[in-house]
Amino acid sequence: MQLSVSAVLFLGLVLFVLIKKAGLKATHALTAVLFGFLLTGTPVDQPLRDALNALSGTLGGLDL
Repeated sequence: MQLSVSAVLFLGLVLFVLIKKAGLKATHALTAVLFGFLLTGTPVDQPLRDALNALSGTLGGLDL
């Protein structure tokens, strides 16, 4: 749950900055779509959450 809230807050902040500073472009629209899917309970929501959890697990396991 904490990761999901963090992802929603992070993507919301990224979306806000992208709209304010750079205008809305294709990559920004993708960020908005991901943000929307995280906020809703659509059937695509769970696979998207699984993919983001896998990505965060991979990034968390990297030794930098």
